Amino acid sequence: MNQSEIFCLSPEGNQGLSLLYSPLAGKALLADYAMITRAEKACLKHPGSPLPDEMFRPLLDFIPVKERNPIASDPAQLSSLTILPNEICNLNCSYCYAAAGRSKQQPDPEVLLGAVRHFVTTHGRYNRQLYISFGGGGEPFLSWKLVKQSVEVASELSDKLGVETGFSFATNGTLLNREIISLIRKYQIKANVSFDILPDVQLAQRGRYDEVSRNLHLMTEAGIFPTINAVITPLNVHRQEEMAAALISNFPDIRRASFDFVVDAGLYADPAGLGAFLNDYYLHFVRARAVAQEAGVEISSIELAKAASLRARGCSGSLALTAEGKYSICFVVSSPASPLYPEFIIGRAGTEGKALIDQDLFRHHLDDNVLKNRKCQSCFAKWHCGGGCHFRNCTYSDAHLEEVCRITRKMVKLGLLEKAESQVRTLFGKTLTQLTAEEASGKLLNMNE
Repeated sequence: MNQSEIFCLSPEGNQGLSLLYSPLAGKALLADYAMITRAEKACLKHPGSPLPDEMFRPLLDFIPVKERNPIASDPAQLSSLTILPNEICNLNCSYCYAAAGRSKQQPDPEVLLGAVRHFVTTHGRYNRQLYISFGGGGEPFLSWKLVKQSVEVASELSDKLGVETGFSFATNGTLLNREIISLIRKYQIKANVSFDILPDVQLAQRGRYDEVSRNLHLMTEAGIFPTINAVITPLNVHRQEEMAAALISNFPDIRRASFDFVVDAGLYADPAGLGAFLNDYYLHFVRARAVAQEAGVEISSIELAKAASLRARGCSGSLALTAEGKYSICFVVSSPASPLYPEFIIGRAGTEGKALIDQDLFRHHLDDNVLKNRKCQSCFAKWHCGGGCHFRNCTYSDAHLEEVCRITRKMVKLGLLEKAESQVRTLFGKTLTQLTAEEASGKLLNMNE
Protein backbone atom coordinates (compact mmCIF):
# COMPACT_ATOMS: atom_id res chain seq x y z
CA MET A 1 0.00 0.00 0.00
CA ASN A 2 2.99 2.29 0.39
CA GLN A 3 2.97 3.17 -3.32
CA SER A 4 -0.50 4.60 -2.79
CA GLU A 5 0.70 6.46 0.34
CA ILE A 6 -1.49 4.33 2.60
CA PHE A 7 0.04 2.75 5.70
CA CYS A 8 -1.20 0.29 8.29
CA LEU A 9 -0.85 1.30 11.96
CA SER A 10 -1.72 -1.22 14.65
CA PRO A 11 -2.47 0.00 18.17
CA GLU A 12 -1.02 -2.03 21.01
CA GLY A 13 -3.54 -4.18 22.83
CA ASN A 14 -5.99 -4.63 19.95
CA GLN A 15 -5.03 -7.42 17.55
CA GLY A 16 -8.27 -7.25 15.60
CA LEU A 17 -8.34 -3.57 14.62
CA SER A 18 -5.84 -1.36 12.81
CA LEU A 19 -5.75 2.01 11.10
CA LEU A 20 -5.33 2.38 7.36
CA TYR A 21 -3.65 5.76 7.49
CA SER A 22 -3.26 8.18 4.59
CA PRO A 23 -1.02 11.07 5.72
CA LEU A 24 -1.58 13.18 2.61
CA ALA A 25 -5.36 12.84 2.83
CA GLY A 26 -5.37 13.41 6.57
CA LYS A 27 -7.68 10.43 6.95
CA ALA A 28 -7.58 7.03 8.61
CA LEU A 29 -9.93 4.10 8.19
CA LEU A 30 -10.52 1.75 11.10
CA ALA A 31 -10.03 -1.66 9.51
CA ASP A 32 -10.14 -5.33 10.41
CA TYR A 33 -7.85 -7.93 8.87
CA ALA A 34 -10.19 -8.65 5.95
CA MET A 35 -10.39 -4.96 5.00
CA ILE A 36 -6.62 -4.58 5.18
CA THR A 37 -6.21 -7.58 2.88
CA ARG A 38 -8.68 -6.05 0.39
CA ALA A 39 -6.77 -2.78 0.41
CA GLU A 40 -3.44 -4.51 -0.11
CA LYS A 41 -4.75 -6.45 -3.10
CA ALA A 42 -6.31 -3.33 -4.62
CA CYS A 43 -3.09 -1.36 -4.22
CA LEU A 44 -1.06 -4.16 -5.84
CA LYS A 45 -3.36 -4.11 -8.86
CA HIS A 46 -3.52 -0.33 -9.05
CA PRO A 47 -0.29 1.06 -7.52
CA GLY A 48 -0.47 4.80 -7.06
CA SER A 49 -3.88 5.04 -8.75
CA PRO A 50 -7.39 5.58 -7.36
CA LEU A 51 -8.70 2.37 -5.87
CA PRO A 52 -11.84 0.79 -7.34
CA ASP A 53 -13.29 0.13 -3.88
CA GLU A 54 -15.34 3.18 -2.88
CA MET A 55 -14.57 2.64 0.81
CA PHE A 56 -10.90 3.43 0.23
CA ARG A 57 -11.36 6.48 -1.99
CA PRO A 58 -11.18 9.08 0.85
CA LEU A 59 -7.68 7.82 1.60
CA LEU A 60 -6.53 8.83 -1.88
CA ASP A 61 -8.23 12.21 -2.02
CA PHE A 62 -5.16 14.36 -1.44
CA ILE A 63 -2.83 17.01 -2.81
CA PRO A 64 0.83 15.92 -2.67
CA VAL A 65 2.87 17.71 -0.02
CA LYS A 66 5.31 19.02 -2.64
CA GLU A 67 2.39 20.91 -4.24
CA ARG A 68 0.52 21.86 -1.07
CA ASN A 69 3.57 23.00 0.89
CA PRO A 70 6.43 23.30 -1.61
CA ILE A 71 10.05 23.42 -0.55
CA ALA A 72 11.43 26.94 -0.94
CA SER A 73 13.44 27.53 -4.09
CA ASP A 74 14.49 31.04 -3.09
CA PRO A 75 15.65 32.26 0.35
CA ALA A 76 13.16 35.14 0.21
CA GLN A 77 10.33 32.59 0.35
CA LEU A 78 11.30 31.57 3.89
CA SER A 79 9.09 32.95 6.62
CA SER A 80 11.41 32.38 9.57
CA LEU A 81 14.54 34.16 10.78
CA THR A 82 16.61 33.12 13.78
CA ILE A 83 18.80 35.84 15.23
CA LEU A 84 21.85 34.80 17.24
CA PRO A 85 22.75 38.08 18.96
CA ASN A 86 25.97 36.73 20.45
CA GLU A 87 28.19 33.72 21.11
CA ILE A 88 28.41 34.52 24.82
CA CYS A 89 26.91 32.51 27.67
CA ASN A 90 26.90 32.84 31.45
CA LEU A 91 26.40 29.08 31.93
CA ASN A 92 28.49 26.09 30.95
CA CYS A 93 25.89 23.40 30.26
CA SER A 94 27.34 19.91 30.05
CA TYR A 95 25.46 19.01 26.85
CA CYS A 96 25.62 22.32 24.97
CA TYR A 97 26.16 21.89 21.22
CA ALA A 98 27.53 25.44 20.97
CA ALA A 99 30.01 25.44 23.86
CA ALA A 100 33.04 24.98 21.62
CA GLY A 101 32.16 28.15 19.74
CA ARG A 102 32.08 30.56 22.69
CA SER A 103 33.49 34.03 21.97
CA LYS A 104 32.75 37.67 22.75
CA GLN A 105 31.38 38.19 19.25
CA GLN A 106 28.23 40.26 18.79
CA PRO A 107 26.79 41.59 15.53
CA ASP A 108 27.24 45.17 14.45
CA PRO A 109 23.95 46.88 15.47
CA GLU A 110 23.51 48.55 12.09
CA VAL A 111 24.08 45.26 10.26
CA LEU A 112 21.64 43.45 12.53
CA LEU A 113 18.86 46.04 12.33
CA GLY A 114 19.39 46.36 8.59
CA ALA A 115 19.00 42.59 8.26
CA VAL A 116 15.78 42.75 10.31
CA ARG A 117 14.36 45.45 8.05
CA HIS A 118 15.35 43.51 4.94
CA PHE A 119 13.73 40.33 6.27
CA VAL A 120 10.39 41.98 7.05
CA THR A 121 10.34 43.95 3.80
CA THR A 122 11.55 41.26 1.38
CA HIS A 123 10.23 38.08 2.95
CA GLY A 124 6.96 39.81 3.78
CA ARG A 125 6.21 40.02 0.07
CA TYR A 126 5.99 36.22 -0.07
CA ASN A 127 4.60 35.60 3.43
CA ARG A 128 2.06 37.72 5.27
CA GLN A 129 3.04 35.92 8.45
CA LEU A 130 6.68 36.03 9.56
CA TYR A 131 8.48 34.65 12.57
CA ILE A 132 11.62 35.93 14.30
CA SER A 133 13.28 33.97 17.10
CA PHE A 134 16.23 34.77 19.33
CA GLY A 135 18.55 32.07 20.63
CA GLY A 136 21.18 29.71 19.35
CA GLY A 137 24.85 29.87 20.18
CA GLY A 138 24.70 32.03 23.30
CA GLU A 139 22.32 33.53 25.86
CA PRO A 140 20.33 36.16 23.93
CA PHE A 141 19.60 38.41 26.91
CA LEU A 142 23.31 39.05 27.40
CA SER A 143 22.71 41.24 24.33
CA TRP A 144 19.47 42.68 25.68
CA LYS A 145 19.72 46.02 23.87
CA LEU A 146 20.11 44.30 20.49
CA VAL A 147 17.17 41.99 21.15
CA LYS A 148 14.95 44.89 22.24
CA GLN A 149 15.88 47.03 19.23
CA SER A 150 15.30 44.12 16.83
CA VAL A 151 11.81 43.45 18.19
CA GLU A 152 10.84 47.12 18.11
CA VAL A 153 12.16 47.69 14.58
CA ALA A 154 10.55 44.53 13.19
CA SER A 155 7.22 45.22 14.88
CA GLU A 156 7.02 48.84 13.73
CA LEU A 157 7.91 47.97 10.13
CA SER A 158 5.53 44.99 10.10
CA ASP A 159 2.65 47.23 11.16
CA LYS A 160 3.44 49.67 8.35
CA LEU A 161 3.57 46.91 5.73
CA GLY A 162 0.57 44.95 6.98
CA VAL A 163 2.72 41.95 7.82
CA GLU A 164 2.09 39.87 10.94
CA THR A 165 5.39 39.09 12.66
CA GLY A 166 5.57 36.84 15.70
CA PHE A 167 8.51 36.57 18.07
CA SER A 168 10.01 33.96 20.37
CA PHE A 169 13.16 33.45 22.36
CA ALA A 170 15.04 30.62 24.03
CA THR A 171 16.81 31.60 27.24
CA ASN A 172 18.52 29.90 30.15
CA GLY A 173 16.32 31.95 32.47
CA THR A 174 19.05 33.52 34.59
CA LEU A 175 18.71 37.11 33.34
CA LEU A 176 14.96 37.58 33.23
CA ASN A 177 13.88 40.79 34.94
CA ARG A 178 10.93 43.20 34.94
CA GLU A 179 12.22 45.16 31.93
CA ILE A 180 12.51 42.01 29.82
CA ILE A 181 9.15 40.77 31.06
CA SER A 182 7.58 44.09 30.08
CA LEU A 183 8.83 43.66 26.49
CA ILE A 184 7.55 40.07 26.41
CA ARG A 185 4.09 41.22 27.46
CA LYS A 186 3.98 44.20 25.12
CA TYR A 187 4.85 42.19 22.00
CA GLN A 188 3.32 38.88 23.13
CA ILE A 189 6.64 37.09 22.66
CA LYS A 190 6.58 33.33 23.03
CA ALA A 191 8.88 32.41 25.90
CA ASN A 192 10.96 29.23 26.05
CA VAL A 193 13.10 28.65 29.13
CA SER A 194 15.72 25.89 29.19
CA PHE A 195 15.45 24.31 32.62
CA ASP A 196 16.01 20.75 33.84
CA ILE A 197 13.37 21.03 36.62
CA LEU A 198 14.97 18.78 39.27
CA PRO A 199 17.41 20.75 41.47
CA ASP A 200 20.20 18.16 41.47
CA VAL A 201 19.97 17.63 37.69
CA GLN A 202 19.85 21.38 36.97
CA LEU A 203 22.88 21.96 39.20
CA ALA A 204 24.80 19.07 37.63
CA GLN A 205 24.01 19.90 34.00
CA ARG A 206 23.33 23.65 33.95
CA GLY A 207 23.68 25.30 37.37
CA ARG A 208 21.87 28.19 39.13
CA TYR A 209 18.65 26.36 39.99
CA ASP A 210 17.42 28.90 42.57
CA GLU A 211 17.95 31.83 40.21
CA VAL A 212 16.03 30.29 37.33
CA SER A 213 13.29 29.04 39.64
CA ARG A 214 12.83 32.53 41.06
CA ASN A 215 12.64 34.08 37.58
CA LEU A 216 10.08 31.53 36.42
CA HIS A 217 7.83 32.56 39.30
CA LEU A 218 8.47 36.20 38.41
CA MET A 219 7.20 35.49 34.89
CA THR A 220 4.06 33.64 35.94
CA GLU A 221 3.20 36.35 38.47
CA ALA A 222 3.31 38.79 35.55
CA GLY A 223 0.92 36.61 33.54
CA ILE A 224 3.59 35.09 31.28
CA PHE A 225 3.56 31.30 31.07
CA PRO A 226 6.65 29.98 29.33
CA THR A 227 7.29 26.58 27.85
CA ILE A 228 9.95 24.70 29.82
CA ASN A 229 12.52 23.04 27.57
CA ALA A 230 14.15 20.21 29.51
CA VAL A 231 17.00 18.27 27.92
CA ILE A 232 16.93 14.52 28.53
CA THR A 233 20.37 12.97 28.98
CA PRO A 234 21.63 9.71 30.51
CA LEU A 235 21.59 11.53 33.87
CA ASN A 236 17.83 12.13 33.94
CA VAL A 237 16.42 9.74 31.31
CA HIS A 238 14.95 7.47 34.02
CA ARG A 239 13.61 10.41 36.05
CA GLN A 240 11.18 11.97 33.58
CA GLU A 241 8.14 10.98 35.67
CA GLU A 242 9.80 12.67 38.65
CA MET A 243 10.44 15.74 36.50
CA ALA A 244 6.78 15.89 35.51
CA ALA A 245 5.67 15.64 39.15
CA ALA A 246 8.15 18.35 40.22
CA LEU A 247 6.96 20.66 37.46
CA ILE A 248 3.35 20.24 38.59
CA SER A 249 4.21 20.71 42.25
CA ASN A 250 6.76 23.53 42.11
CA PHE A 251 5.51 25.49 39.09
CA PRO A 252 1.73 24.98 39.06
CA ASP A 253 1.06 27.88 36.70
CA ILE A 254 3.27 26.47 33.92
CA ARG A 255 1.20 24.18 31.75
CA ARG A 256 3.55 23.16 28.98
CA ALA A 257 6.98 21.53 28.77
CA SER A 258 9.10 19.85 26.12
CA PHE A 259 11.28 16.87 27.04
CA ASP A 260 13.75 16.41 24.16
CA PHE A 261 16.65 14.00 24.05
CA VAL A 262 20.08 15.58 23.85
CA VAL A 263 21.50 16.63 20.47
CA ASP A 264 24.96 15.10 20.53
CA ALA A 265 26.39 12.83 17.84
CA GLY A 266 29.13 11.74 20.23
CA LEU A 267 26.84 10.75 23.10
CA TYR A 268 27.28 7.08 22.25
CA ALA A 269 30.02 5.85 19.91
CA ASP A 270 28.13 2.56 19.67
CA PRO A 271 24.74 2.82 17.89
CA ALA A 272 23.41 0.09 20.19
CA GLY A 273 24.16 2.32 23.17
CA LEU A 274 22.27 5.18 21.56
CA GLY A 275 19.39 2.82 20.81
CA ALA A 276 19.21 1.69 24.45
CA PHE A 277 19.21 5.30 25.64
CA LEU A 278 16.41 6.19 23.21
CA ASN A 279 14.39 3.16 24.32
CA ASP A 280 14.64 4.36 27.91
CA TYR A 281 13.80 7.89 26.79
CA TYR A 282 10.61 6.76 25.05
CA LEU A 283 9.45 4.53 27.89
CA HIS A 284 9.83 7.18 30.57
CA PHE A 285 8.62 10.00 28.30
CA VAL A 286 5.30 8.21 27.81
CA ARG A 287 4.97 7.69 31.56
CA ALA A 288 5.86 11.31 32.31
CA ARG A 289 3.34 12.47 29.73
CA ALA A 290 0.63 10.44 31.47
CA VAL A 291 1.57 11.92 34.87
CA ALA A 292 1.34 15.43 33.43
CA GLN A 293 -1.95 14.83 31.62
CA GLU A 294 -3.59 13.88 34.91
CA ALA A 295 -2.84 17.42 36.11
CA GLY A 296 -3.79 19.12 32.84
CA VAL A 297 -0.18 19.79 31.90
CA GLU A 298 1.12 19.03 28.42
CA ILE A 299 4.51 17.41 28.00
CA SER A 300 5.54 17.12 24.38
CA SER A 301 8.74 16.84 22.36
CA ILE A 302 10.05 17.85 18.96
CA GLU A 303 9.60 14.30 17.69
CA LEU A 304 6.05 13.91 19.02
CA ALA A 305 5.00 17.29 17.64
CA LYS A 306 5.81 16.06 14.15
CA ALA A 307 2.59 14.02 14.19
CA ALA A 308 0.60 17.27 14.14
CA SER A 309 1.64 18.46 10.69
CA LEU A 310 2.98 17.42 7.30
CA ARG A 311 6.25 18.47 5.75
CA ALA A 312 8.47 17.52 2.86
CA ARG A 313 11.61 18.55 4.74
CA GLY A 314 12.71 18.10 8.34
CA CYS A 315 12.39 21.85 8.84
CA SER A 316 10.83 24.15 6.30
CA GLY A 317 14.06 26.10 6.12
CA SER A 318 15.13 29.09 8.15
CA LEU A 319 17.79 31.72 7.84
CA ALA A 320 19.95 32.08 10.93
CA LEU A 321 21.81 35.38 11.27
CA THR A 322 24.99 34.73 13.25
CA ALA A 323 26.92 37.07 15.53
CA GLU A 324 29.43 37.51 12.67
CA GLY A 325 26.71 38.84 10.37
CA LYS A 326 26.69 35.63 8.32
CA TYR A 327 23.69 33.54 7.33
CA SER A 328 23.63 29.88 8.30
CA ILE A 329 21.06 27.40 7.00
CA CYS A 330 20.74 26.05 10.57
CA PHE A 331 20.96 27.95 13.87
CA VAL A 332 22.81 25.00 15.46
CA VAL A 333 25.79 25.78 13.21
CA SER A 334 26.63 29.40 13.95
CA SER A 335 30.25 29.56 15.10
CA PRO A 336 33.45 29.36 13.03
CA ALA A 337 34.53 26.69 15.52
CA SER A 338 31.89 24.30 14.21
CA PRO A 339 33.22 21.69 11.72
CA LEU A 340 30.16 22.29 9.53
CA TYR A 341 30.54 26.08 9.51
CA PRO A 342 32.16 26.38 6.03
CA GLU A 343 29.39 24.28 4.48
CA PHE A 344 26.41 25.66 6.41
CA ILE A 345 27.22 29.34 5.96
CA ILE A 346 25.30 30.27 2.80
CA GLY A 347 25.72 34.05 2.76
CA ARG A 348 26.07 37.27 4.71
CA ALA A 349 24.23 40.45 5.54
CA GLY A 350 25.36 43.10 3.09
CA THR A 351 24.98 46.86 2.99
CA GLU A 352 21.63 48.16 4.27
CA GLY A 353 20.95 44.65 5.55
CA LYS A 354 20.47 43.02 2.16
CA ALA A 355 20.86 39.26 2.35
CA LEU A 356 23.62 38.10 0.00
CA ILE A 357 22.88 34.39 -0.35
CA ASP A 358 24.60 31.72 -2.45
CA GLN A 359 21.52 30.37 -4.24
CA ASP A 360 23.17 27.11 -5.32
CA LEU A 361 24.36 26.35 -1.79
CA PHE A 362 20.92 27.22 -0.43
CA ARG A 363 19.22 24.77 -2.80
CA HIS A 364 21.85 22.13 -2.06
CA HIS A 365 20.90 22.15 1.62
CA LEU A 366 17.16 22.14 0.95
CA ASP A 367 17.65 19.09 -1.26
CA ASP A 368 18.01 17.10 1.97
CA ASN A 369 14.32 16.20 2.09
CA VAL A 370 11.93 13.28 1.97
CA LEU A 371 11.49 13.55 -1.80
CA LYS A 372 15.18 12.83 -2.36
CA ASN A 373 15.79 10.33 0.46
CA ARG A 374 15.23 6.79 -0.81
CA LYS A 375 15.31 5.18 2.62
CA CYS A 376 12.16 7.13 3.52
CA GLN A 377 9.94 5.86 0.74
CA SER A 378 8.22 3.01 2.60
CA CYS A 379 8.02 4.78 5.98
CA PHE A 380 4.62 5.86 7.30
CA ALA A 381 6.23 8.74 9.24
CA LYS A 382 8.03 10.27 6.26
CA TRP A 383 5.53 13.08 5.62
CA HIS A 384 5.68 14.01 9.30
CA CYS A 385 9.46 14.01 9.77
CA GLY A 386 10.31 15.19 6.24
CA GLY A 387 13.42 13.05 6.04
CA GLY A 388 14.77 14.07 9.44
CA CYS A 389 16.85 16.89 10.89
CA HIS A 390 19.38 18.24 8.39
CA PHE A 391 21.98 18.82 11.11
CA ARG A 392 21.67 15.24 12.35
CA ASN A 393 21.75 13.91 8.80
CA CYS A 394 25.09 15.66 8.35
CA THR A 395 26.64 14.62 11.66
CA TYR A 396 25.30 11.18 12.62
CA SER A 397 26.47 7.91 11.07
CA ASP A 398 23.91 5.86 9.13
CA ALA A 399 23.70 3.41 12.02
CA HIS A 400 23.09 6.21 14.54
CA LEU A 401 20.52 7.80 12.23
CA GLU A 402 18.60 4.54 12.07
CA GLU A 403 18.24 4.61 15.85
CA VAL A 404 16.94 8.19 15.67
CA CYS A 405 14.55 7.23 12.85
CA ARG A 406 13.27 4.34 14.94
CA ILE A 407 12.42 6.63 17.86
CA THR A 408 10.87 9.15 15.48
CA ARG A 409 8.58 6.47 14.09
CA LYS A 410 7.52 5.50 17.61
CA MET A 411 6.85 9.10 18.55
CA VAL A 412 4.89 9.88 15.38
CA LYS A 413 2.84 6.72 15.81
CA LEU A 414 2.13 7.71 19.42
CA GLY A 415 0.87 11.11 18.31
CA LEU A 416 -1.28 9.66 15.52
CA LEU A 417 -2.84 7.04 17.77
CA GLU A 418 -3.60 9.72 20.35
CA LYS A 419 -5.50 11.63 17.66
CA ALA A 420 -7.41 8.50 16.69
CA GLU A 421 -8.08 7.68 20.35
CA SER A 422 -9.65 11.09 20.93
CA GLN A 423 -12.11 10.61 18.05
CA VAL A 424 -12.89 7.01 18.99
CA ARG A 425 -13.81 8.10 22.52
CA THR A 426 -16.16 10.72 21.07
CA LEU A 427 -17.74 8.37 18.53
CA PHE A 428 -17.94 5.16 20.55
CA GLY A 429 -17.33 6.08 24.17
CA LYS A 430 -14.52 3.52 24.22
CA THR A 431 -10.75 3.37 23.88
CA LEU A 432 -9.00 1.91 20.86
CA THR A 433 -8.12 -1.19 22.83
CA GLN A 434 -11.75 -1.70 23.91
CA LEU A 435 -13.18 -1.24 20.43
CA THR A 436 -14.11 -4.35 18.45
CA ALA A 437 -13.65 -4.79 14.72
CA GLU A 438 -17.34 -5.60 14.30
CA GLU A 439 -18.51 -2.23 15.63
CA ALA A 440 -15.80 0.00 14.14
CA SER A 441 -14.36 -1.48 10.94
CA GLY A 442 -14.94 0.89 8.04
CA LYS A 443 -15.28 4.03 10.18
CA LEU A 444 -13.42 7.01 8.73
CA LEU A 445 -11.41 9.27 11.07
CA ASN A 446 -10.24 12.81 10.33
CA MET A 447 -6.56 12.91 11.32
CA ASN A 448 -6.30 16.67 10.79
CA GLU A 449 -8.37 17.39 13.91
